[in-house]
Amino acid sequence: FGIPVLVGPQYQGFKEVEELVAQKGILPVYDRASFQKEMAQLLASSEIRQKIGRINTAYISNNTGATRHILNFVSSLKL
Repeated sequence: FGIPVLVGPQYQGFKEVEELVAQKGILPVYDRASFQKEMAQLLASSEIRQKIGRINTAYISNNTGATRHILNFVSSLKL
């Protein structure tokens, strides 16, 4: 949807989340104070919301088609 995403502190092991946290498309929050800080920034600035949304949109656009690749691979196997 091209919007910012907040996630709790236990996101390790979820590849896509880890990648988007590194790209600053997903914002981790660890407690009430960090949640309030992130929300205040997002609500105060449409520019920040749009920038983060673009990061997420680009990530999804660049990572589509996995099902097609898997099906092509499976189809190529001599079973």
